[in-house]
This record gives sequence, C-alpha cells and structure tokens, in this order.
Amino acid sequence: MKLLSKLSIIAGAAALATPMLTAQTTEVATIPVGVVEMTIPAGNTVVAPIFVNANDFQGNSTSLVEGSGVTTVNFGSSVFTAGSFNEGDFPAYYLEVVAGDAEGYAFDIISNTGSSVVVAGLLKTDIMLDDVETFAIRKHITLGQFFGQADAIARRDEVKFFNSDGSITIASYTGSSWVSSAGTVDEKPIYAGTGFISTLSNDIAVTATGTVKSTKTVVPIYLLAQLNLVATGSPVEMSVAYSGLGDQLARRDEIKFLAPGTLDTVAIISANGSGGFSGSDVTELPAGEAYIFTVSNDTHVTLPSILDN
Repeated sequence: MKLLSKLSIIAGAAALATPMLTAQTTEVATIPVGVVEMTIPAGNTVVAPIFVNANDFQGNSTSLVEGSGVTTVNFGSSVFTAGSFNEGDFPAYYLEVVAGDAEGYAFDIISNTGSSVVVAGLLKTDIMLDDVETFAIRKHITLGQFFGQADAIARRDEVKFFNSDGSITIASYTGSSWVSSAGTVDEKPIYAGTGFISTLSNDIAVTATGTVKSTKTVVPIYLLAQLNLVATGSPVEMSVAYSGLGDQLARRDEIKFLAPGTLDTVAIISANGSGGFSGSDVTELPAGEAYIFTVSNDTHVTLPSILDN
C-alpha cells in the first residue's frame, strides 16, 4: 500500500541545522532538515510533499488590521525587504501561526512592506487570532520545486490538482516546465498537508530536501472540492492513533487509501464518532502519500508535528 518503493534517509532529520531569522533577537534557532529519496511509480498515484521550506522569518506580530477580505499583520520594526514576499501569478510565500491555540493555521501572503505583510482572509474575525501572535514565513513548496530533482520525467506526464472551489488544474510536462491551459504553472503551490495526482509513463526517482515541519498543520477540507487530498507532510509514517483524526472527523466521515500506480481502493476507514475508526485495520498513514477525505460539511483537521511523537 505504501507509495515509496524506495525510501532512504540520506541525512537524518536532526543532522543539519538551518538558521532562522527572528524579529526579537539576533540569535538563531535550529530546525531539523533532511533529504529523502523516493520513487513514484508509473501510472496514477496520489503524491504529497514530505518537507516544507525553511523559515524566512519568525517573530511576534504587534497588531492585526482587517480590510476587505484581507488582514495586514504588523511587526514592531522594519525586518523585511519591501515586496520580497509579493505574490506573482501564484502566492509565493505564506504566513503560519507557529505557537498558541491557533498553531498550524496558514495564510497566503499577497504583499509586504518593511514591517508588515498583507494576507488573504480575516484573521481576527474568522480565526479569532489576537494582535500578538507568533508567526513564521515560508516559501511555498511548488510544483516545479517538487520535481526539480526528479529523473526520467517524460514529456506529457501529467499532474492533477483538485482546488477548493471545485475546479481541477491539469498540468503537462513539456520537457522543461509544467504547463496548464492557463499557462506555465511551475510556481503553483502545493499547500502543506495536501497532495495531487501524478500520471507518469515511467517510474521516477525524486530526491526531496527540506525542513521537517516542527509545528501542527491545519488542513481545510471543502465540500465543493471534487477530491480532498490530505497528507501528513511527514518524512516518516504517522500512526492513525497519533494523528488524532478520529477525534476531529464527524461520525461516518471517511478516509480512503489508494494503491500507487492504479488508484485502486486499498482500504476505507470511517470515523465512529467515539474517537476511532471502523471498516479496516489500517493503523499507519504512510509518508509521501495523500488520502481522500470525504466529509459531511466544510471542516478542517489539525495534524500534529511528527517531532512531537
């Protein structure tokens, strides 16, 4: 059932250290990073990133000011280069809460000044954030980055994304870039805790590098989406019990596991309303895969950091 026909930890999760810029101190923190070699089989496979990019910034906000569908998050001093996080054809960076009750919520960055960022969404009204929160800023993992160190990608290999509004983005490989009906989509973000379907003519080896996510991940699930592909975002498998999903899904909400290469249904587990699941003996959520979540209402799930396990 596992996607990774070959999985080797080339560099252990704590083997390397990445400096992290902070707003309040000149000290640097270390974040565990690693390198994983994985194989995605030919055919149709549900795939997900297993790392995030390193923090470009971490620090406390001083105030949140809501506008028309956006929030300006202010920091106490000039800590950014104005415009460095601005979105282009796609959002390039995101702001994530990394401490407190709202840990794991993330928001696309639209633009920034030297001391503030503007993000999509009403953070105080909808998420109940306070003026002072601890945030990190990271670059999105993109489609081009994910396959940037892959071998044997063939011309016309495809990927398929299921978007929150019910639309589907299908992109084909030209030999040098990924292109959809709307143009080049190399910079399309792959949001933390989500995945996509790859359609490959050959097995391909992917070398994934990045930071092991050290905080929770909140993943929204939408009724309008044709498929909700949720992933742990972990370089190692996570137990279903540790994930806490049984306590978060409504009774009869389902998680479906698909076979790599064929998308045949391998197992379906159904939330029993008592914190557990019925319908299968699945106990692990394998790394590098995403799973189909079928829910009765728009909701979200909060996945724990594997480092807390």
